[in-house]
Amino acid sequence: RIEIFEGIATFTLPWIIAVFLVPFISGYVVAKIYAEKGGKWFACLPPLIVRTGAVLYLYFTDPLWNEDFFYHLHLHYWGLCVILVVEAANLGGVLGEFNLNAYLRNDELRGKKSDSNRQLEGENP
Repeated sequence: RIEIFEGIATFTLPWIIAVFLVPFISGYVVAKIYAEKGGKWFACLPPLIVRTGAVLYLYFTDPLWNEDFFYHLHLHYWGLCVILVVEAANLGGVLGEFNLNAYLRNDELRGKKSDSNRQLEGENP
C-alpha cells in the first residue's frame, strides 16, 4: 500500500520495488504483447488502474479515510506515486518495443531488402 505516507519510513525496499520494478516489468511485458499497436501507451494503463483501485479500496475499507477524504489521502503524495509508477511502466514499454525493433523506419527495412536483392542479382552494394 504505497498510498499511505508514514514519513521517511515509507521509503523502504518493498516500496521501491512496488513503485519502480513491478511497473517496469509489467510495462515491458505489455509492450512485448502489443508492440505493433502502440505497446508503450498500453503499458501505462495497468499501473494506473491498479493505483486507482488501491486508493478506492482504502477509501471504502479504511474507517479513517472515510472521515475526511482530503485530509487522510494526501492527494499530492498519491499524485507523485502515480506519476512515478506510470513513468516506470512507460520506460519498460519503450524498452520492450525497442527490443522488438518496433522503432525501425520502413525505409531501413526496405534498404535491407534491396541490399539482399542486389547481392542475389550479382551487383555490388
